Amino acid sequence: MDSELLLGGKFTFRVGGKKQVFVKKPVEHHRHVVMKALLWALYLPEYAQLQVEISIGFRYKPDLVAPGNEAPLFWAEAGRVGNQKLKHVIQRFPRTHFAFAVWGSSLSSMTARIQR
Repeated sequence: MDSELLLGGKFTFRVGGKKQVFVKKPVEHHRHVVMKALLWALYLPEYAQLQVEISIGFRYKPDLVAPGNEAPLFWAEAGRVGNQKLKHVIQRFPRTHFAFAVWGSSLSSMTARIQR
């Protein structure tokens, strides 16, 4: 990864006149931060109010979320998602648009988990 992209554990991305800083936590891999940034860039045109890692007053915190009145409009997860979290968020917010990004992994296992 180019050293220009990573300065002090922060990534800055700009899309459509908006700027977002992604801070890499010590326990996170760089690719997790990059996946969040790519999801942000991909869905920002559809969800202008997209926010990164904010609490929505629920048991679990999304990597990205577009808040709604009664439930999130959009929820994104980058990387591994535990079965418990996956089950709870999908059941709790059945009308929410979900996006899951996995790095170098088969989508078939994620698809099977979601369908269960």
